[in-house]
Amino acid sequence: MSKTELKKYKNIHGENIIILYSGDMTFELLNAITACLENKLTSLEEEKKVKKRFYSVAMECLQNLYYHIEEVAPDNENITKIDAKSVTVVVYMLKRHFVIQTSNFVSHLKEQEIGRKIDEINSKSAEELRQLYLNKLSEQGFSEKGTAGLGYIEIARKTTQKLEYLFQKINDSYSLFTLTARIPRTEIVDRQNLTK
Repeated sequence: MSKTELKKYKNIHGENIIILYSGDMTFELLNAITACLENKLTSLEEEKKVKKRFYSVAMECLQNLYYHIEEVAPDNENITKIDAKSVTVVVYMLKRHFVIQTSNFVSHLKEQEIGRKIDEINSKSAEELRQLYLNKLSEQGFSEKGTAGLGYIEIARKTTQKLEYLFQKINDSYSLFTLTARIPRTEIVDRQNLTK
């Protein structure tokens, strides 16, 4: 885990951390993390709707990492050989939310596109998101990686919260992209009424 990532997570040590992982993301590991989250959530949450929503968001976040990971060239200063193809997953529990944070390297060329997509999603109401989802589903097929590009939309729909994101410049070519999704532990009807 890079120094940048450690600084970012130093303030959550007192929270109820469910899982903290940094390293390669393989299909086997994706399944292992999912199984671990399922086992831990069984004892942490009783509400079935919350569990279902949590699993759905967790899978979208993890699959997003798996399908879109970029292997970067080590620069021996900010990115080590070990960090070059690594991701970070942090899942923790607050009184009113479960929080899923994922981090991975992205090229500066992709920053604007990712930010634009998330900003567009955050500007939509629940009904507008539903319509956007249906439009995207009908107008595009699957990408070369086997995805339909609907992950961020699905995360926003399931969490009923705005997505939080951050780009931290690592070097002249790459940034560390962090996505944060908050899953309410109670029912929230109005997406515009956001609480933290």
